[in-house]
Formats: sequence, C-alpha cells, structure tokens
Amino acid sequence: MIVSSHRSHMDYILLGIHCARLGYRNLRFAAGDNLTSMPYIGTRFASLGAFPIYRDRVTRRQYVLGLCEEVAAMLDDGDNIIAFPEGGRSYGGAMLKMKSGLIAANVIAQYRSPHRQHYYLPFTVSYEVLPEISYLSWLEKGRRLRRDTRRWLGRAIGSFFYYGADLASFASFVLSCRFNTRCYGNVYLDYAEPFALDSVMDIKKTYAPDAKNALVAHKVATRRVAQEIRRYLARLYRILPMHVVAYELKNGHTRQGDITARIPAMICLLETQGRNCRTLNALSDQEVFEQGTAQLRRLNAVAVHAGDVSPIKADIINYCAHAVDPPDSGQ
Repeated sequence: MIVSSHRSHMDYILLGIHCARLGYRNLRFAAGDNLTSMPYIGTRFASLGAFPIYRDRVTRRQYVLGLCEEVAAMLDDGDNIIAFPEGGRSYGGAMLKMKSGLIAANVIAQYRSPHRQHYYLPFTVSYEVLPEISYLSWLEKGRRLRRDTRRWLGRAIGSFFYYGADLASFASFVLSCRFNTRCYGNVYLDYAEPFALDSVMDIKKTYAPDAKNALVAHKVATRRVAQEIRRYLARLYRILPMHVVAYELKNGHTRQGDITARIPAMICLLETQGRNCRTLNALSDQEVFEQGTAQLRRLNAVAVHAGDVSPIKADIINYCAHAVDPPDSGQ
C-alpha cells in the first residue's frame, strides 16, 4: 500500500507514473467521487485503475467496512494500492488527520494472509504551483454546502462549486500546458523505504476476536499504523522557500532584512523536528528569500517593492505557511 500526502488531483498521475518507474505493477488507486464522476476524466481514471470513494458515505460504518473488504481483496490478489490516508486534499495546507479506512484494509489483508508480508510505502508530493491553488475557496465552499445542508438546492449549489472548481483548475492546467501560458514550477516527490506492517506491531496480539467486525477487531493496530504513517509523511513533505517566507509573512514580518535574518533559526527548528529541508539546505539565506518571494509572486500572492514584501492573497499565504506547522498540529 503506497500511502501519500494529498494536495492535488495531479497526485494520482504523478504517483502512478513514478511508482511504475520504480517497478510497481498492478497499481490501483482510491479516488474521490468528485473525480471519478467527472465527464470523460472520470472514465479515463477508472481505466487506469481508479476505484471510487463516495465522500457522502464515508461516515457510514457499513460503507467503510465494505470498502475495506474490497481493498483487502485487491491486496490479496497482488494489487498495489495508492491511498491517501488524509481522506482528501488539504484545502488549508496543513496535514489532515489520518483516516483509518484504507489503512485498515492492509492490516486486515495481512492478518488473513500471514504467509505474505504486507508493506506501506510512504510518499509525499510538494508543488511550487498547486494547480488548484486559485480554486481552494470554491472547493471548501462546495464541500461545506454538500456536507452541511440536506436541502437539494443547497447541495446542488455545493456540487456546482465542488465539481466546478476541479473542472476549472483542470481546464486551466491543460490549456496552460498546451499554449505555454503559465509556468507551474517544480514538483518534488519524496519517499521512504517501505516498512513492513509487522515491524510496527504484532497484529495478532492486538486482534480482538469478540469484535463485531474486522474494523473494530483491528482498531488498535490500525491506530498505531496511522500514527506511524503520519510521522513518515510529516518528515518527508518537502519544505520549500515559499513555505518559509509565507510563514514569516503570516506572522507579520514583511521586511526583507527581518525575514532573511529569521531564516537560519527557522531551518534549525525544522531540522530539529526532523522535517525535509533538503531544498532549503542547498541555498543561502538570501537565496531562500529570493526564491520564496519569486514562488509566491508566481502565485500572485505577494508584491515586492524596495525590500518590502506586501501580501496580496491571504488565503494563499496561509496555505503555504501551514506547511511549516509542527507535524502534530494538523487538523
């Protein structure tokens, strides 16, 4: 089971391509129904191995149990599953809580097939320019309306924002690539060595034989594995210059000298937390500032004049700044 951070629908494509290059075959991936239900795109994703997650049903225990059994069967058949344990994209930039559903499927499959070793492969994807960055408010509004109202009109409006945001961002991305009208910058894929499930804990000892279903029976093991995955993802997610600069802007530091002077302490703190500072460590403090502001300007989030950085789009500044939050402070 390949477990990844989730920021964009592009994650599916990038992970699929890169995992195939690493030699993984029989790839299947969990995708929200907002993607699989999209005209043309949804059928294309399904043909590449996607199976739908119906977001309106994920709070129903019976649905989650059925989904676990389905994914456990795929694993038992030798498929490699790409899963996003946060349960969806982060619209705020912070890591979300781990959802147990698909994580539990690998635990269940391991318990039922003790002769086979089951693994988790942690992966993260970090973008300089997130394709959906301009539509995050639409996505959040659509999700809230779809979830918080039972009236058909409210849900219909929510679906318009929810699906419309994805269609708009995808169309903008395709057109930009076709006519070379926008540079999306670099994308960073970082991953660790796969770790065996039994290296985390003995699932036979934590199994509850009198539980009413497999999810409950493996509740302790699933929670422990989710914690381990969260630690991996927090340490793997690459911190970019724009994240550091955005964090300082969020905290009221707008002068170049102030931001640059605070960068060494910020990097030292991040390294103490075990964060991925690979890109930052290759740059001088001045280069971190220059690249960070350039990346934020590409997002139309800041303006720079005479050494003063002026925030323009607070939502994008906050989104980027949340990448620097301590690993355990996610929503």
